[in-house]
Amino acid sequence: LVKKKLKTIRLGGIAISIGVLLTFSISLIFLKDQDQIFNLISILLGALSFFILGIIDDFLELGAIQRLLIECLIALLLVHYNFEINGLMISPNKNLFFIEMPHILNYLLPILWIVGFTNAINWIDGIDGLAGGVTIILSTHLALISFGLQNYPLTILLSCLIGSCISFLVFNKYPSKIIMGDGGSHFIGFLISASSMLIFLDTNQLNSSNNQNILYLTPEMIVIFLPILEMLQVIIFRMLNKFPIIYGDRRHLHYRLIDLGNSEKKACIIILTIYVFFSGISLLPFSKVIAFGYFFALIPIFIRKITLIKN
Repeated sequence: LVKKKLKTIRLGGIAISIGVLLTFSISLIFLKDQDQIFNLISILLGALSFFILGIIDDFLELGAIQRLLIECLIALLLVHYNFEINGLMISPNKNLFFIEMPHILNYLLPILWIVGFTNAINWIDGIDGLAGGVTIILSTHLALISFGLQNYPLTILLSCLIGSCISFLVFNKYPSKIIMGDGGSHFIGFLISASSMLIFLDTNQLNSSNNQNILYLTPEMIVIFLPILEMLQVIIFRMLNKFPIIYGDRRHLHYRLIDLGNSEKKACIIILTIYVFFSGISLLPFSKVIAFGYFFALIPIFIRKITLIKN
C-alpha cells in the first residue's frame, strides 16, 4: 500500500515537470533574447533540482531541517546569478519610495522568498485539485503581467506550466487519481516564486535608470502573497500554542472549511474563488480590462460551482 501511494505521488510531479520542460524546450527554437533565455534556463534548472529533492523526500522522508538547508543551497545558486536584491521600490500610486537593502539581505531576502513560497505551495497541497488550481491562477496572473511587460519568453514558460497543470487537474480533481506530491509542489513553488521575482525586477528596469536589482513592489503582487499568508497564520498559531512548526494539524484553510461542514470539493472551489477575486483586484492598477474580465467572467462561474456542489 505504501509503495502504491508513493508511486501515485511521484507520477503527478513527473507529469507536470516533463510537460513544462518538453513544451518550453520546443519553444526555445523560436526565442532569440539570449539574456532572458539564460535567466529562464537558470530558473528551470533550479525548479528541476527542487523537483528531485521533492521526489527524494517522497520516498525517504527527509528531516525538515535537512530539506530546508538543501532548498536554501539551491536557491542561493540561482540568486548568485543576477537575482540578488539590492533594494525595494514601493509604489502604491506611482509615488516611488525606495528602501536600500543591507548587504546581508541582498541574498537572504530572495532565498527566503523562494524557499518560503515553495513550502507554502507544498502546505496547501492537502486536498484534491487545490494546489493545481492555485498554480493555474497564479501562473495566469503572472503570465498576463509578463506579456504586458513584453517579456514573451517568460510568458511562454508560464503558459507551459498552465497547460501542464490543466492536464494534471483532469486526473487530480476530486476524487483524484494522481497526486502531485512533494516533487510536483517543489517544482511548481520554485518556478512561480523565481518567475515572480524576475517579473518585478523587469518592472523596475522600466522605471529606473540604475543597474541595481531593485524589487519593485506593486499592487499586482498581492495575490502572490496569499500562499505565504496562509502558511504564516498556521506557523503563528503553532508557535503561540507551543507546537512544533512542522506539527501536523487542521489549521490550514482548506481543513478549516471542511471542519465547518463543507465537502472537500466545495472547500477547494471556495479557496480558488478567493484567489481569482484577489487576482482581479491586484490586476486593476495594471490593466482594468483584464481585471474586469476576471470579475465578470470567472467569479460568476466559480460562485455557480459553489452553489451547485452538495455537501
